[in-house]
Amino acid sequence: RRDAVSDGRKPISGGVPLCWPQFGPGDIQQHGFARNLQWECVDACTQASGSMVQRSWTKAGSRAIFELTDTKASRAIWKHRFNARYGVELTSGCLSISLRVKNTDINEFSFTGALHTYFAVDDLAACRIAGLKGKSYLDKTDGQTKTDSDEAIAITGFTERVYADAARRVTLQDGNKAVSIKSNAAWKDLAVWNPYGDEKMAYSNFVCIENGVINEPITLQPGEEWEGKIEIIPYVDGAPAYASTQ
Repeated sequence: RRDAVSDGRKPISGGVPLCWPQFGPGDIQQHGFARNLQWECVDACTQASGSMVQRSWTKAGSRAIFELTDTKASRAIWKHRFNARYGVELTSGCLSISLRVKNTDINEFSFTGALHTYFAVDDLAACRIAGLKGKSYLDKTDGQTKTDSDEAIAITGFTERVYADAARRVTLQDGNKAVSIKSNAAWKDLAVWNPYGDEKMAYSNFVCIENGVINEPITLQPGEEWEGKIEIIPYVDGAPAYASTQ
């Protein structure tokens, strides 16, 4: 976003901010505290590109894992003890992102959360989001629950939707470019957001498609783990982007 800052004054509005242990407003700060804290890189790996992916924009097999554990400061906001790991793996044709949460407390806890993913687009008016036909959603602009009847949705006004039991695969089409967003079943819900008309946010240059657990919290007993995963695969003219000369 045009108004994004990276000096620590507020969460970064771009990339893939992590909303946890709360999505949206609630008992603690908006979207939780995880995106405001420093995570520790506990594992990283970079491998050279192979012959089949020499035209790739990145190295094959690059991976990093970041860890966040409870502290006195976090427990002052949210009283529970936890271990969270945020994994990112970037290959020639796929960006994989995972969030694993483990309950290290002696009591159960519940959480909501999401990957608040920003997708840059060239022309918002021409963009379409496919894969949600027949899915029910809460339209937060008017508080009504509706069912999506379109093969693909267009952003034509301020948009804030939360889809329940969302599709495991959604496609964002932007002209001759597209991304496929695939998730595992752990991410039950999907939010679509765009501040249409807000020039300060440069609304016409992005759309947020957010895999999450939003409608019903996840409850973990002591020692239990939960893990959500997504894969983002880019295409150009219907072919994998890494094979494109563009």
